[in-house]
Amino acid sequence: MHRLDTTQRRAAASLLATASLIVPLTVLAAQSAASTHAPATAPAAATLSRNVTANLFEYNWPSVAADCTSVLGPDGFAAVQVAPPEDSYNNVDHYWWDVYQPVDYSLTSRMGTPAQFQSMITTCHAAGVKVYVDAVLNHMAAGDGGQDASYGGQPFDSTTLAYPAFSSADFHSYPADCPESNDSIDNWLSYTDVTQCRLDGLPDLATETTSVRGTEAAYLNSMISEGVDGFRLDSATEIGETDIAAIEGLLAPDTSTGLPVSITQEVYPGSSGQDARLDPTSFEPEGAVTSFDYSYALTDDFQNGDIAALNSFSPQLPSANASSFVTNQDTERASPPTLDYTDGAQYIQADEYLLAYGYGTPQIFSSFEFSSFNQAPPDESNGSVTNTACGTGTWECTEQNPAIDAMVGWHNLAYTDHDTLANWSTDGSNLIAFSQGTDAWIAINNGSSALTDTFTTGLANATYCDIINDAYSGGACSGPGITVAGGQATVTVPAHGSIAFDVDSQITGSGSASASASADPAPSGAVTETFTVTVPSSTPPNASVYLAGNLSVLGEGQTDWAANGVLMTKVSSTQWSATVHAAAPASLQYKYTLNGTWSNNEETTTCGYVANRSASIDNGTDSDAVANWEGYGGC
Repeated sequence: MHRLDTTQRRAAASLLATASLIVPLTVLAAQSAASTHAPATAPAAATLSRNVTANLFEYNWPSVAADCTSVLGPDGFAAVQVAPPEDSYNNVDHYWWDVYQPVDYSLTSRMGTPAQFQSMITTCHAAGVKVYVDAVLNHMAAGDGGQDASYGGQPFDSTTLAYPAFSSADFHSYPADCPESNDSIDNWLSYTDVTQCRLDGLPDLATETTSVRGTEAAYLNSMISEGVDGFRLDSATEIGETDIAAIEGLLAPDTSTGLPVSITQEVYPGSSGQDARLDPTSFEPEGAVTSFDYSYALTDDFQNGDIAALNSFSPQLPSANASSFVTNQDTERASPPTLDYTDGAQYIQADEYLLAYGYGTPQIFSSFEFSSFNQAPPDESNGSVTNTACGTGTWECTEQNPAIDAMVGWHNLAYTDHDTLANWSTDGSNLIAFSQGTDAWIAINNGSSALTDTFTTGLANATYCDIINDAYSGGACSGPGITVAGGQATVTVPAHGSIAFDVDSQITGSGSASASASADPAPSGAVTETFTVTVPSSTPPNASVYLAGNLSVLGEGQTDWAANGVLMTKVSSTQWSATVHAAAPASLQYKYTLNGTWSNNEETTTCGYVANRSASIDNGTDSDAVANWEGYGGC
């Protein structure tokens, strides 16, 4: 929301105890997800639970839809949170906070049309991603005072309090409701001030009335009927828990599950002397609550060079009721701000920690770059937000950072098994390491120099791929791997960097599979076969070539072998190689694929697919040549 009091609130927040351990990873929801660390072309698997939300703040609806398909679904995000979609104040400068000044509850907004909104929901659901909407229910637009208009062309008057769905009788006022003569919140300790006076001059809706509750519930229900799965309630503190409970009681169930929709409430930490009804814990019965104190702790400890202290921080909210994040649209603009994209490596490390530690329901925030508080997102002259263009210096696209995407998979793996934090290790200040049960391990170095140490990982003896710094796919790793022996690993954690691996990034193991494919030495007693393929000179230099076939490690039994095959090693400009290990001699049917998909890259003849190749795994070698990668062309 457009909040001018963020800094004041943070300064007034209570000092919190630091004695107890943060509640470890807790089950909040479940739905099927994409395979951990799988290439974007891999089909979704139904074995992982997930709960990470991507907050794509002020991405327009077509861009959200595209992101769901190409990034969020394949990389294992559970949901996307989008900016307020209602028709809002059309400020001539088109500031970012326009969308937090509602005029009408129709779905014509800066981010797109109602049809684009519906299409976005459908597309995201098809990718396995839920859609959560930022809902502004506390107030209506202040505008410039007097007659103004919305982006959808609706007139309103904030002086006479005339809006398409509301009149003056629907708002709080001085002295009937608000005790302050300026009709604004002056006393943040007072329940009456906070819930019945204006926040930042915004006309305050009387949410205790049947009329207002019914209108707002109808707005939310209209979106539920279109498939929206949940809401983030902006300025929930200023609405009050009692009114939120009454509005929730009017909501329809989720159309996908028949269960109540997800609710997250924006509530700032309480302070000494504040009415207990304003405390974040008072809102827990109505849904998740924003854990701002956790965001502040992450920022302070990373910036102060004391991330070891994070393990002893005690948040106000229990993990099961907390919405956790590093930053959001308000805190990155506060003074001082929380960690954000301008902090570079520290911001990414804090998000990695957020995903790894397992407190609350994690949210990864991504938005546009800005140089002034009010700056608008990239838009057209009429204020319509343009398509998100990552890597152009306008959008920062945290949700597409490879390390973050890898850690979403890491988190999903630990979250599925309900793991608990173990094997905590620290140098006392800037280096920390820990595991989630026996499934996943991470080390984070917030210091300016690389640090080498031997850590207890809790994982089985094997060689694992570092998913933060290397690429992992189909059992192969672009880096040398990290060896765990006796449960321990000696690693060098780069300056302002991290290292992470999990059981799904294993390269070789101790008899855990009947066959494996890699460039590593064969396990004792195994038979091997080395495959080398010469590809066309037209193959892009950055392409990936996969070996797929009828062994389990190569995708046996899968509709699309390539999604589960092995990434081959590039040995020259036109040659790729892989070695298959098997426990005993075996017959193999196999093919090569380009970039891990059959859809348009399978080696073909002029009209039809090349038949499967055949080989025997008997300590030999096989050399092949691929004629072309033409796919279905001409047939």
